[in-house]
Formats: sequence, C-alpha cells, structure tokens
Amino acid sequence: MLAPLNLHGTVVTFDALHSQTAHARFLVEDKHAHYIALIKGDQPTLHQCLKALTWREVPLLAIENKIHHVRDTTYAEDASRVRTGTAPRAMAFPLRNDDEGARHSMDAVVATSLMRMAAADLSMSPWQRPSDAYLVQLGLDALVAGIEAPSLPLLAGLGRGEHAQAREMFDLVLEELGLLPLTSEDLAKARWTAARWWAVQIVARQLDPLHGAKLICEEAAAELDYPDVLQPMVDLARGIDLLNDQTLEQQRFDEVTSAARDLLATDAYRNTSL
Repeated sequence: MLAPLNLHGTVVTFDALHSQTAHARFLVEDKHAHYIALIKGDQPTLHQCLKALTWREVPLLAIENKIHHVRDTTYAEDASRVRTGTAPRAMAFPLRNDDEGARHSMDAVVATSLMRMAAADLSMSPWQRPSDAYLVQLGLDALVAGIEAPSLPLLAGLGRGEHAQAREMFDLVLEELGLLPLTSEDLAKARWTAARWWAVQIVARQLDPLHGAKLICEEAAAELDYPDVLQPMVDLARGIDLLNDQTLEQQRFDEVTSAARDLLATDAYRNTSL
C-alpha cells in the first residue's frame, strides 16, 4: 500500500501488529522515512530496551494516558463494535467535557488528598494496605485531574503485568509532588476533602450510596475521631451489613443520599461563614 508513495522525510506511525523488522527496514532503507512504532511485551528484548530509556523526561506521555488509556481501559472503547443509531455517541458520553461532567469530575485537590490517604495506609499491616491496582488508578486519576509529575505517567501507564512496580512508582510521585513527609494536619484535611468528594459522588449518583457511606465512615470519620457532622453517615453505614430486604436497602439508599446532601449543605455553610 505504501510502495508507490513518496515518503521521503515523512513520519509513519503504526500499532504493535505492524511493529516488525521488515516493515522498519522498508520505511528507512527503501522509502527514506521515519517511523513511530508501538512495542508491547510480546517483543521482550526490544520492549526491555525501550523501557530502560529515560521516559520521565518525556512529558507528552501524559497525553496518551489522559485520553486513550481512559477510553480503552476504563470504558473499553477498543472493544466496542457499535456503529448504528445513537450508540456511538452513548459510548463516548463518559468522556464528554460538558458542564455536568465537569461539575462532578475529580480535581487536583481531591486526587492529591486520596494519594495522601493511600500513602498513610501503606504503613499499615499488609492486609490493610492499598492494592497495587489502586495505586495505579490513583495515578490515572491524578493525570486526568491535571496534576503533573515526572513519574506520574509511568505510574498511570503500568499494565496489569507491571503492577508490582506500582509501590515504587507511587513513592516517587509522592516525593516529586512534595507530599512527604505526611503531617497529621495535611492528612486530616485530606480525609475531610475525601468525605466531601464521596458525598458529592453519592448525590450525583456516580457512587453507590451504600459503598459511599462505608467509605466516609471507615476512611474519614473513623480516622477523624467521629466528628458530629459525619455521625449521621456513620450511623447509616453501621447498619448496612444488617440489611437483608430489598425494600429496606432502597430505603437506606435514599437515607444515605439525603445524609450526603445534608453534609454538603452543612459544609457549604461552614465554608461560607469562614
């Protein structure tokens, strides 16, 4: 297909399927072109050579992680085969930058707060520590939120087979962002920020209310010595495991959502007063 074309000085890009020695030689030796190839783990020697390069000095890597990685991995865009009606638009909807999506998207303050909390949990017993997959997700969330750090794209871009490197990469990101050492004051602020964020997600129906209540109870209230403003959510969270009736579960959904609204209203009033 490329044989009749004049490719002198042209940059040709292709995916992993075409990353073959013969193709590279054809472009360079016969067509005097340049190329950008995608190399995956099925070419271990070349993959390892490329991996050893100083990728921290390539800031543009964040663009790929912010856009394609989210579409492909989180929303499985590459697996989608819908082509008719409004289905393609529905597939793209989660990444629309409209006002509604922006209103409930994670910002840099929330992303940083969650990283601080994860850093604190890393010092706990092994069974209580955040998983490697969660650390990678934190990196991806931070990238999407606009946070910049040399090692952040590397953390966010780790594949499932590379999750063993997540702890090391996460530690580097913490240092690069100046989040270490952790202070009790910064950690307390982070937990309050996370509680508000989860409440926003509950009200926006982007987080399961029962799961959100447990997060606020266990990750925020319990570590903040159960402040009064979070007590309604704590009481609701403690009764969740006892639910065995669908009607009661729906009622608890509504109660948690109402408590989340009250929390946000109280918090907004306090911030306005300050």
